[in-house]
Amino acid sequence: MSDTDYTKYLPDKPPEGVINWLLNREIFKEEYLIYRIGSVYNPLEDRDKKAVRCICTACGETFYQEYVKNDCCHAAYSTAPFGFRHSQTNEVISSGNKTICPNCGREVEALHIGKMTYYEGNRFRTSSHHVMTVHRIGGEIALLVWIVQRFIDKNGNTEWDIKKCEGAVYEDKRAYRICGYRRYLGNTVFFEGWEQLKRWSDNYGSIGTAAVYPWDPEILIGTPLENCKLDIYMSSGESIYPFSYLRLWQKHRNIENIIMQGGEYLVNELIKGTGTYYDKPNVNKIEDINYKARRPCEMLGLNKNEFKIMMREKWDVRTLRFYLRAKDKGVTAAVVRECVEELGLLDERLLNYDNNIPRTVRYLKKQQKKIP
Repeated sequence: MSDTDYTKYLPDKPPEGVINWLLNREIFKEEYLIYRIGSVYNPLEDRDKKAVRCICTACGETFYQEYVKNDCCHAAYSTAPFGFRHSQTNEVISSGNKTICPNCGREVEALHIGKMTYYEGNRFRTSSHHVMTVHRIGGEIALLVWIVQRFIDKNGNTEWDIKKCEGAVYEDKRAYRICGYRRYLGNTVFFEGWEQLKRWSDNYGSIGTAAVYPWDPEILIGTPLENCKLDIYMSSGESIYPFSYLRLWQKHRNIENIIMQGGEYLVNELIKGTGTYYDKPNVNKIEDINYKARRPCEMLGLNKNEFKIMMREKWDVRTLRFYLRAKDKGVTAAVVRECVEELGLLDERLLNYDNNIPRTVRYLKKQQKKIP
């Protein structure tokens, strides 16, 4: 473990604007119409009549709807023991049905209070989302992932719960995994604080770029990660691997040369290829980059002109690997583009046909035209 215990300096909560940021982006857009049995006074009969008391979580208003008994023979086979008749659409609504609030017009899901007890106590968890924040801890950079959950109670009140998930602190050449939970026999226990582990690994994997809370790249200035180009890498696609990328940059600083030439998407795909659904990514498994070279084209086994074509055409990793194996058999960048865009022949079998792959491509293209 590091001589420095970074958990003492890490924040216990994400920035104050995280929840509003999520709400403005309509992340937590699910709203519910919570209903229970109630009664209203009927002046014609001079007595209380059974009705359904509804509370909308969107507008917070309480109103009553006509009681409708569920047609199921037993409550065990029913979503709820009763429902209600919508005052505007005249539809019979039961728990789990989508409808609109008669008061505010928002789309809501009907939810009987009996179905809320299946979650944490009497609270119902509407949704859960992960958010990554970037922090400067003294002279080091930390990435932290938080789990933001929204709960509603039987009265339609909203409660927010934020749990610590994963994180990492990066020094000049070393990285330390930070964890906010521990798994025990399938059960996950969350800590009140952060825990610094002895061995670093990217147990989190990928996160969507939409889940990265806005941060200022200038916080990198004056830190060992000043030239890591993390902000550029984070724009490489919808799903990124920031923990693994920073570890890769720590080991091979010249990876930023590829990033600066527009190859951040390729680096992201190479990192993704080192992991599977069951295995975490490992940047040590990347074999497509020659780290001893300095120029981006040489690092990928290309010349300057080939690198320009690759960047212009946005080759993926499979296309690059195919070209590197087939360039000695007469394949040019134009033929690779033909294979990908027209014939879809980016296949290992094409490399085994003969030593003149362009001729094979022209033949298959001619045969394709004969097919009605």
